[in-house]
Amino acid sequence: MNTLERERRAAHEGALIQLAPELGTLVVTGAERQSWLNGMVTCELAKLELGSGAYGLAVAKGGKILAELWILIARDRILIGALRDRVAMLREHFDKHLIMEDAEVSEASDEIGWLLLHGPLASEAASVARKTDGDHAIEAAAIAWTDLGGAAVAAPATHLQAILGEITAALGERAAITTPDSFERIRIEEGIARFGVDFDDQNYPQEASLERLAVSFQKGCYLGQETVFMLDW
Repeated sequence: MNTLERERRAAHEGALIQLAPELGTLVVTGAERQSWLNGMVTCELAKLELGSGAYGLAVAKGGKILAELWILIARDRILIGALRDRVAMLREHFDKHLIMEDAEVSEASDEIGWLLLHGPLASEAASVARKTDGDHAIEAAAIAWTDLGGAAVAAPATHLQAILGEITAALGERAAITTPDSFERIRIEEGIARFGVDFDDQNYPQEASLERLAVSFQKGCYLGQETVFMLDW
């Protein structure tokens, strides 16, 4: 079995681990952080409990995509993973819509790194990552952002290699670490859209086929909801 075949197998039967240095990090703190952020993104956050996560989008008032978001609900903060070249714009966008809420947005892209996990054992791999925590402030949760099943891990960037070692030791041959070239082939085979390649800020969620996994049509109001909802109906 060659490397690519092993990675394909991990994505479908185990856990495929993707180092994601392209993701930067925003940190939201404050007593009203979760309710405020819920009004800024397409996914449902209001009902999420500590230790859970979600995949969603930030959209403009007119409904076009500003950024993909991987969101983790931590004890005293919310971590948002987004493409590094979208982080500054995203922070400005969020700050513009902070009025009287008890919430604050800061950037931690240099301190926090991300792993994206794919496959039926992604949640198990995320649990292994959490158990390595100690004093390293590791956050991990199942996040369904593809049909493969998935999870995300955010941790101090200096600790990512240790986490990779723990996951691969725990899962053995059921886990595989993918390379950028291999994952590019796998994501195309699986129909996983990529910002800046398959869609960009000129597209609506439905044009990128992201509405099923990234948009809640049952939650309350959020910025851009009217257009996204009308497009779907």
